[in-house]
Amino acid sequence: MPATGIEITTIPSSPEHVLATVRKVLQTRKYEVHEISQSDQIVFTTRKTLTSWELNGSALVAAVDGGTQLTVVLQGQEGQPKALMDGVKNTKMAKKLVTEISGAC
Repeated sequence: MPATGIEITTIPSSPEHVLATVRKVLQTRKYEVHEISQSDQIVFTTRKTLTSWELNGSALVAAVDGGTQLTVVLQGQEGQPKALMDGVKNTKMAKKLVTEISGAC
């Protein structure tokens, strides 16, 4: 099973605003958005770079007291080479994405 990275934060904005910001950040990063399976989730694929393979990702928002909980999950794709530090690297990438989205809200 591919390594997974998860980052969760609460943003003091409405779920609609957070989802719009997620879409904007994904477009800026030129990630491929596959579908919006539910109104509260966006599924995407990151770009392949010199140091990482493409990753499957999802961003899920949920209304909570004080704002919106944002959960970003990044996971390696089946069939790609695996490395010992993939889980740490995927978590670090998820954290960077959440930080960028939070800052843009």
